[in-house]
This record gives sequence, structure tokens and C-alpha cells, in this order.
Amino acid sequence: MIFGMVALTLVGLSWTVVGIVMGQAPRRQIDPGLILFCGAAVAIFASLAILTFTKTDAVGGMAEMLTCLAYLAGGVLNYWLLHLMSRAMQLGPNGVVWTMVQSAMIFPFLTGIVFFGEKLTVCRAAGLGLILVALVLFGLAKDNTVNRTGRWRLLAFAAFLLAGIQQNCTTLPSYFPAARTVSSLVRLGAAGTGTFVAALAGLLYGMNRERYREFLGMMRMKALWIYVFSLQFFSLVFAATLFYPGMDALARAGAGAVSVPLLVGSCIIGFALYSILILREKTSVLQVVAVICCLAGIVGICCNSI
Repeated sequence: MIFGMVALTLVGLSWTVVGIVMGQAPRRQIDPGLILFCGAAVAIFASLAILTFTKTDAVGGMAEMLTCLAYLAGGVLNYWLLHLMSRAMQLGPNGVVWTMVQSAMIFPFLTGIVFFGEKLTVCRAAGLGLILVALVLFGLAKDNTVNRTGRWRLLAFAAFLLAGIQQNCTTLPSYFPAARTVSSLVRLGAAGTGTFVAALAGLLYGMNRERYREFLGMMRMKALWIYVFSLQFFSLVFAATLFYPGMDALARAGAGAVSVPLLVGSCIIGFALYSILILREKTSVLQVVAVICCLAGIVGICCNSI
């Protein structure tokens, strides 16, 4: 059980790298879309190479095809939500934006209750209420950013909505036994393909000679490839060595319900510490209360009893 808790805490902390990259890249004159494009290409190549090497069976039935389409759509949405999140981070407090987007876990939670008969316990209802309160508090908190336009809130909320839909795309197949046979590598490849297509469309939009030369210049930057391989390292290596083994270890110990709180809670806390200690962001009392409500809400939502 200790291995599972440590493993998922490390995975959750590694997720903060996504937020760090999306916030830092534009400040270093690197287009986040180009990072996502290159990262998706690496994910697709790695998935195909491993599938070929391990001789994994190809996707065949209708359920498997629909599962891949769901992950493909999730990949497309993943690009746009990260794009919006990155823009919000350029205008507003990074820690608040990150927490708002992570709160989108309420969407698959509600889908499970409304459409698949999952139990709505008192703890889960309270958890949902706390997350909704947190979102309201984020909206009411004093804007401590330099420009104080408040536009970052709209961008963050849009990213929150897209993140909710994206999470539904990636969790819905798990409700159908026939879809569970699809390999995690196939799902990773399908999601990567969706992100690749969306990023390509985003990069080509408004393309001209000047923009093309800018992208070529970015491709020669060492920082770009550090960002790309940092994201893919955690995505590919941690998934195989920590994420799934950690969830299995907790499930065997009868503590599977703490998996999501550990993952999401650790990534929120990790990014909050980064925002305060590294970025030196000013944080209002309401924002601190909102983060606490969000963390408490995540724990409540993942409670299976009471």
C-alpha cells in the first residue's frame, strides 16, 4: 500500500510539469502549440514502436473502434484546453488557473452518477458542493494580476469546460467491458493522434513566411526539446512504472478510492508551491480558501461510503 501511495503522489506531482511548461514556454518565446505538436508526434511514434515490438493485436471490433475515436476526440480537446490554459496563465495567477482546470474532474463524476448509476453518497455530494464553492470563490477573489482585466478568468473557465468534456471522452469507455480490452498503448496513440491533428491545424492557421521562419527558429531551440521530452518522459515512463502499478497496489490493499485524491491533490499542491515559491505570485485569502475547498472537495468526491 505504501508503494501505491508514494507512486501516485509522484505521478500527481509530475503532472505539474504540464502546467509549468504551458506557463513558461510563451515567456521564452516558444509557441505551446509547437510543443504539443512535437510531443504528440513522439507519443505516436513511441506507441507504434512498442506495439510493433510487442506484437500487440490490432484494434478490430466496433467497441474498440469507438474507444479509439473517443480518445482521438479527447486528444483534440486536450490541445485546445491546454492552449486556453496557457493563455490564461499569461494573464492571471498560474496556481489558480491550474486548480480551476483540475477541478474539471467533477464532469466524469457527474456523468457516472447521472448515466451509469454510481452512488451519490453524502460525502460525494458535499465534495461536489465544495468544488462548486471553490469555483465561485475563484471568480470573486480580488484580481492580483498586473493588468487586472479579469480576462484570464474567462479563459480559465473555458479551459475548465473543455477539460471536463475531454475527461469524459477518456473515462466513458471504461464503463463498457468490451472497450476495456483496448491496450493502454493504443489509447495513448489515439489520444496523441488527436492532439497531433489539432496542433497541426492550430499551427497552420494563419501561416505565412514570417510565422514559418519563427517556427523554424523555435525548432532549433534547446528549451523546446527539453519541454517536449520532459512531458513525454513522465507520460510514457511513469504510466508504465508508477501510475498503473500504483493504482493496482492500492486496489489490492482495498484503498482504491484514494487514488484520485492522491493524484489530483498532489498535482494541485505541487503547482501551488511552485507558483508561490518560484513564481512569487500574490495570493489573496479567498484564493487560498478556494484551493482548500477544492482539495477537500476532491477527497469527498472520491469517498465510496457514508
